[in-house]
Amino acid sequence: YSDLQALRDACPSIAELAPAYRPGRGGPIFSSNRSWPWAGVTGVGHEYRGVTDLRIDVGRWFTQEEELGAEEVALISRPLVDGMFDGRTPLGETIDAWGRRFTVIGVFEIKATFAYSLLVPYTTAMSMGDEGGRYVSHLAFAPLRDDLASVAVSEMRQALGSLYAFDPEDDKAIDMKENTAFVEKVEAVSVGLRALVWIIASLALVLGCLGAANVVGIAVAERTAELGLRKALGATASRLRAEVLAETLLLCVAGGALGVSLGAGAIAALGPLRLTDQALLTPRADFEQLALACLVLVLTATVAGLPAAHRAARLDPVQALREE
Repeated sequence: YSDLQALRDACPSIAELAPAYRPGRGGPIFSSNRSWPWAGVTGVGHEYRGVTDLRIDVGRWFTQEEELGAEEVALISRPLVDGMFDGRTPLGETIDAWGRRFTVIGVFEIKATFAYSLLVPYTTAMSMGDEGGRYVSHLAFAPLRDDLASVAVSEMRQALGSLYAFDPEDDKAIDMKENTAFVEKVEAVSVGLRALVWIIASLALVLGCLGAANVVGIAVAERTAELGLRKALGATASRLRAEVLAETLLLCVAGGALGVSLGAGAIAALGPLRLTDQALLTPRADFEQLALACLVLVLTATVAGLPAAHRAARLDPVQALREE
């Protein structure tokens, strides 16, 4: 525990270190009217919540005063709440563990591993173990930026190797679990999904362009006599071209507005989606992408309407009236 400051100084790419100390392998705990056969006790510092992205379901985290004073307060896991308190909120109640009485100040969510556990201030846990918390059970750390993850791991290995005289490249010397590989897989999947979305969008754009061109072309063909009469009465080619393009733009923009409205409705209907106990996905609109889509929509509508607009502009009024 006393080496943490040296590690911080030796690892400039690391934002924060979060030590954790388990005074033992766990044991029975007791509430006012119920006991539980086993639960683990872990002492953590104030950095632990931010580094591990721990989610507090009910209650609060330790205050600085409680840590400095080694207060007997605890956060307990949700499965433990369900087992000992029948699911009711236990804030303010007490539980006995390791011969100590803790006041419950919060409930946190955790994965299945070590589901039945208590988190107490690190300073409190130091007085519960045989070694006085001298040796950290495990150490979590986070990089300053996502792109510095590999650098942070390398710095930590080098710092620990220097402090404890082992080869930093020896994977058997220290057990270090990093989630950079998992992040890379998630990013690869994200890139693949993004590419798939762009392919689908491009195909939809091409089909939409062809559809709009066909609709406007049919409209011009059905209005051949009308356009010929207007041109005979003095309508210029540029005016007819602008009217056909305006009709195409109106058609495409109306369809785009309808699509955006349906998307906004779908986002509102879905709401937050819980993927796991730790991950909450909240769909939202990306306004930068939406602005880009609107620009592409206008360009597509213009391209789709150009053939019909040129056909209307080049129309011979005499031939158009004769065909009618």
